[in-house]
Amino acid sequence: MNASTPPDPAVADVIELHAKRSVDIIVAALMLPLAFGQVWLALFVRVTPDTFEGLRGGWIFLLIYSAFGPTGPAVVLLLCGVWFGSMGLGSAWRALDRRPALVADAEGVTFHPAFFDGFMPWGDVRRIGIGGVAPSNLEFSLNRRIWAVESPLTALRVRMGLNYLGLSTREARRLVPRLNRLKRSARQAATARRRGPDAAAR
Repeated sequence: MNASTPPDPAVADVIELHAKRSVDIIVAALMLPLAFGQVWLALFVRVTPDTFEGLRGGWIFLLIYSAFGPTGPAVVLLLCGVWFGSMGLGSAWRALDRRPALVADAEGVTFHPAFFDGFMPWGDVRRIGIGGVAPSNLEFSLNRRIWAVESPLTALRVRMGLNYLGLSTREARRLVPRLNRLKRSARQAATARRRGPDAAAR
């Protein structure tokens, strides 16, 4: 597990997670060519609408084509290309820029810029948990929408794969309470600051 806690108990808990560079390289190598192919196919379908005339497979695209004409499949392919491209660009960025995937302390969370560019205070984080089918992701549900390289259409969460972070499900289940303790301590500190002037006035 790549989470570290300062040895001095008087120092607030700091959690730092690093990603696997090999995973980023593999994802970038797969997703970027796939994105280019999707965008090229979208342009091809839009320019040559007769492509679907003799098509026997791909019934979903045939339904879209029959409902919206050649523009429909082209838009679907283009959106797929944007999604693949965002994943590929984010992975390539992280493979070259080896800053931590996240650093969490009592003030908030700093993600790698591919996930979110800047510092995020705990007040912007609604929930922290493990999601996915396996489960397979560490998820931060947010109170506001964010834009990032891997979220080009904006998103209300930051999601990182456990395998990508080098964490087992058991390790992730131990990590989430630590993150929630940091979030809870920030909320308590904010409450104490708000009550401070009132208490002094009394």
